[in-house]
Amino acid sequence: MAFTVTPVLAGTYAFVADIIADADADAASPNIPHGLGAVPVVVALCPLLQVAAGLSLWALTTVDAVNLVATKSVAVGSGVAGAQVRVIALLPHSIIS
Repeated sequence: MAFTVTPVLAGTYAFVADIIADADADAASPNIPHGLGAVPVVVALCPLLQVAAGLSLWALTTVDAVNLVATKSVAVGSGVAGAQVRVIALLPHSIIS
């Protein structure tokens, strides 16, 4: 089994994707290209499935100008078929500053 990354929004200043890790043994996501062209200023992980996401202990290990990489634990019950976590990456924009 493997990670599945599904982009929800791929804009100029924002990138949003849902991540599925359907096996307990899944530990590190592949590179997730965000397409923002710079290092995002704000990056957040939002749990979507409370129990599975809680067991998974999701964390971001890489945030650079090209990719995001997330990791999770391999605890029993941490792999499920649905999207567990949403990653959100944002660049500054004049409407925010």
